[in-house]
Amino acid sequence: IPPGQRHLLRASVETELVRLFAEGGLSPSLSEGVALPHLSANGIQLAGGNDPVQLGRHIAQSVYGGIGK
Repeated sequence: IPPGQRHLLRASVETELVRLFAEGGLSPSLSEGVALPHLSANGIQLAGGNDPVQLGRHIAQSVYGGIGK
């Protein structure tokens, strides 16, 4: 991602995480708060060029897969 588009990547990750948590919630084991020193997340496929919005969505979905319901 070119430096000038990093803000788009960050915004896309944040927006998609908000959407996923609003729709799917949070795992009951995490809902009361917990510190996670690491997170197991699914891998993502980098395809379709350097679209920061699409990449941000994929990153958020992978992260949510590790902490969501």
